[in-house]
Amino acid sequence: MHSDCQITQAGWCGLAFGIAFQFWLIAASPVSPGLGGDEFDYIGKSDRLIHRGTLCADAPATVASAGTRSYSDFRPPGLPILFAMIGVDLKNHALYRKPIAFAYVIGMAPILAYVVSLAGLRVHRVRQFLLALIVSTFPPLFEGCLRFYPDQICAILTAYGLYFVSVGVVSRAVGGYWILLGSTILAITSTIRPELITTIPTVGVALLFASLIRHRSYADLNPIPLLTAGRIACLFLPLVASTGLNAAYRWSCFHELRIYGRQEIPCPGVEAWCRTWLNSESECLAQIAWPLGHPNPKVKVESISGRAFANEEERTEVSVLLSEATRVGLLSAKADEQFGDLATRRIASNYWEHLVVPRAWRPIHLWLNLETNKQTLEALSSLPRFVRQPLIGWWICLKLIFIARFVYGCWNVCRIPLLASPTMRDFFPLLGFALVIARTLLIGVLLGLHEHRYATVAWPLCIAVAVYTASNKNRIEHSQLQPDTPLCGHGVTPQ
Repeated sequence: MHSDCQITQAGWCGLAFGIAFQFWLIAASPVSPGLGGDEFDYIGKSDRLIHRGTLCADAPATVASAGTRSYSDFRPPGLPILFAMIGVDLKNHALYRKPIAFAYVIGMAPILAYVVSLAGLRVHRVRQFLLALIVSTFPPLFEGCLRFYPDQICAILTAYGLYFVSVGVVSRAVGGYWILLGSTILAITSTIRPELITTIPTVGVALLFASLIRHRSYADLNPIPLLTAGRIACLFLPLVASTGLNAAYRWSCFHELRIYGRQEIPCPGVEAWCRTWLNSESECLAQIAWPLGHPNPKVKVESISGRAFANEEERTEVSVLLSEATRVGLLSAKADEQFGDLATRRIASNYWEHLVVPRAWRPIHLWLNLETNKQTLEALSSLPRFVRQPLIGWWICLKLIFIARFVYGCWNVCRIPLLASPTMRDFFPLLGFALVIARTLLIGVLLGLHEHRYATVAWPLCIAVAVYTASNKNRIEHSQLQPDTPLCGHGVTPQ
């Protein structure tokens, strides 16, 4: 490897300082002994597997009393199986929060080192130290690592899976084995998060794109075996196995032939109404949908933003529905249907606006929301406000810078296959770019979600692409014009 692209001693010092900072945050952050959100589902299954040898509940109900729906069990079995293997159950789950968080930080360390090495900052030690310090203390990379959620483990597995696939792409003799290893890791993520079943197809499309572009451009110069029949099989066979595992779980516990369960929620009408106006996660889910989906809701119309209502008539109708839910002690199925009717009428009044505007807003809010890491805020709560507030503002600015750099560098990433001698360090950003775009479209546009932790899986990839494109623009253009030029950090001149 060319010495100009190695991590300098200053870079290692920056990474060490940042990782130590994350360890301090974990140690300083209070950990609630109770469970919240999806944790009940994951830990409950783990507890059953430990003590009863099964993931299945005694009587899985999808319909609650009084005619209202409850949250359905649509999640795959991977995370509860992992928790059961390390002994996390309903009696001792609090003991494992910080050890798992420490393991996550340790797992992120090589990914951060790889990101710093992508920059190719030559001998600018100060710049490399600052980059290493920034990425290793950046809150979105460690979003909610003190909770039992799947996003953190999927972020690590996805990065490592793409890394090994990238190694396999440029390897000649044993490339298929590397691709098989990487795709196996990626397939495991589909047993943890449902939407990650699209990861391997996205990687396949990206490599097919690279193959077509390369074949038309530099097929005669140092060809790299991108896709062959054997490599395609190595890429997709693990996905077949993980899909079979998910389907077997659904059949065993629910007697239905599905890969994932149906996602049913207590108040679909309320959520449909929320989707007709621009809102944040806290405005819609935390303040309206979640409380109304549980007994004794205390939601008042005065607490809802004025932009939620198309007119005063709609505000009055919502006020009546909320008052009735408070009086009865639950949101009835009929009331929820009335919220759904409100959403239908609002969409019909201006179909194209409600089709385009929310779908354009949600992907933006998924990445640009101002909600930051709860762990970071709690650990910094003891600091003076004049210190804490500038830090939070700095992190928000960094988020904007990384995303802007990602968007600005999209064109250069797409030209990676045109390099005369692309290597693993080039293909990793290409695959990461494809996955960030696919995930944004799936989560933000198709599913219409913008809960900020859903971006956690893609944040390491987004930063890797941003750093690569910021540092390699000239190299990409120069290499395309002069294919025989030695490539920084990528071995020898192609013969």
